[in-house]
Order: sequence, then structure tokens, then C-alpha cells
Amino acid sequence: MKDLISWEELEEKGYYVVPMYKDWKKDKVGIRAFYEDPEAHPLKTPSGKIEFYSERLAKHFPDDKERPPVPHWIEKSEIHDERLSSIRARKYPLLLMSNHGRWRVHAQHDDISWTREIRHAR
Repeated sequence: MKDLISWEELEEKGYYVVPMYKDWKKDKVGIRAFYEDPEAHPLKTPSGKIEFYSERLAKHFPDDKERPPVPHWIEKSEIHDERLSSIRARKYPLLLMSNHGRWRVHAQHDDISWTREIRHAR
């Protein structure tokens, strides 16, 4: 980062936008082989497919409030606090933000075109 922005400029501005890689279109799409032939290239999940519900978590940790079978944002709990007003945020105030398209699931599946066919409430 030191070659992209100085600490003083980052402190003054309060943010830095990371530039896009010039040849990003040449990068291989993640899980492309699975997309093209899921039977020949299964994922490392029990079913070999994309799983939105974790049978393992449901079976082995049925009462776990931190890791439910269907992932969702947990801002504050007994073991972590992700709020900007938290004690940890006062000590570590640098926040990394990235774009998150409405068709994504967590930080994955942005390249799966059929998810764009799903109707969303606006």
C-alpha cells in the first residue's frame, strides 16, 4: 500500500479506493469447472453442490447462535462485536468496505448469472 497512498494522505482523506486490475477480464472465474460440469468437479461440501443450508452445523451444533445452518449477519453477540461503536473498533478504527451486489451470497457467487433472474424486493 505504501506505493499507492501515504499514511498521511490516508489519514487526511479517511479512505482509499483500490484500483481495478487492468486485465481483470482475463482472470479465471472461480468454480468455473463446477459450473461447466458439477458431477465431474464437485465442491468440497457433503453434497458436492452449493449449499445454502448446512446439515453439518444443524446436526452437530443445533443451539449455536454464532453459526446457524443458514448464514446471516450477527452484529453483536457474547463472543464478538462488529459495531463501529465497539471497544475493538476504538482500538482498530480502520474499516474495509467492498462492493456487494444484490445477487451475491455473502462474498461469493457474484459470477453466477442465473441468480440475476431471482426477483428482489426493492
